[in-house]
Amino acid sequence: MPVAKKKRPTSSFNWPKEELSPNTILTDSVTFGPNFRGYMKRRIGKKFVCHRDFMDWVQSNPGKSLLEAEEAWRRLEDRKKDPEFKRSIARQNMMAQYVRDFLEASPELTFKDAVKAWARKKTMPMKQGRVLFEKSDIINPK
Repeated sequence: MPVAKKKRPTSSFNWPKEELSPNTILTDSVTFGPNFRGYMKRRIGKKFVCHRDFMDWVQSNPGKSLLEAEEAWRRLEDRKKDPEFKRSIARQNMMAQYVRDFLEASPELTFKDAVKAWARKKTMPMKQGRVLFEKSDIINPK
């Protein structure tokens, strides 16, 4: 499959070194390094986590301010209050998807059990080049 070329950023804003404020405008060159994360932690608090949903929002909204990014982060976090909410897992993150599927199929088992099953499974030949959870992967250690 052809690989899409990444667009070169048009902005020269230096995210690692510039002083950030609520009025700082998001650019197409935004990076999520210590300066950005530190700013967000100071504004939001210790609970701030720079998760994929938030990074996608930031990268999709050049021209918006960091204040708007903070508000978006809070909205994204509010979704967690809904018991039906599940954050999407990127296709390439097979381990996270496997562990989620494993634990949903066997809630009495632990994360450690899921990781052990993943370690076993990833050494086997894979269907379509992907490690996928199957009910038969569950070996109840108890």
